[in-house]
Amino acid sequence: MGVHKIEGTYYCFSATPAGDKLIARPYEGELGTFMGGSGGRDMTYIGCSGSLCSNDKAVGVVSDLESGWAQPSYSSQMPVGDYLPSSLTIQYDKLSIHLSDNYHADGKPRSRASVDKKYGIKIRENEPFVFDFSNEPEVMFASPAKDYRIKPGEQLTVKAVLIDPELDIMIRRLTDTSRKEKQEETTPGGRKRTLWRDVSLDPKVVITRADGQRVAEGVMPFG
Repeated sequence: MGVHKIEGTYYCFSATPAGDKLIARPYEGELGTFMGGSGGRDMTYIGCSGSLCSNDKAVGVVSDLESGWAQPSYSSQMPVGDYLPSSLTIQYDKLSIHLSDNYHADGKPRSRASVDKKYGIKIRENEPFVFDFSNEPEVMFASPAKDYRIKPGEQLTVKAVLIDPELDIMIRRLTDTSRKEKQEETTPGGRKRTLWRDVSLDPKVVITRADGQRVAEGVMPFG
């Protein structure tokens, strides 16, 4: 399903059912443009990287390669079609925002992993699609479901995700690329190592009773 640009030409890659042959065919259809936008915000840098998927193709959102690595791009050409983000990162100055398709439904975690996908990114030949976070985000509770009840003493699992309801996509990760934090990690072999990663901006979630009394709070990762 991959579509790759090689020396100025886009090629569509596929495999035989047996998986013993790789097929590459030049793409001869129309091209459109995907680009990042500021949405009226004051910023000096916008970069996009990752991939978009339609129901029959996957296309990278990149510019040129540098030392073998694809570099972020302000805009990228791709075959026309309707897409969703498979794994997409938008960089606004020092703020990095990671996105993917939304595979949750209200009260139903991972219920739409393979069905009911919304391909809201419309790539057309003569009208660039500008991704600028102009839609109002919402919090979706993948768990618990509305009106879900538990007995006293039972454990309640709460899973919240931040979504763009218009495009039906998840905001998976927010990081500050200008700052680093130390993290300890254990490898599958049991060895411990220290890594320095961009500072996470994941939000603090507070759960209260109807009268305002706090029941629990903590940092909840997206996704």
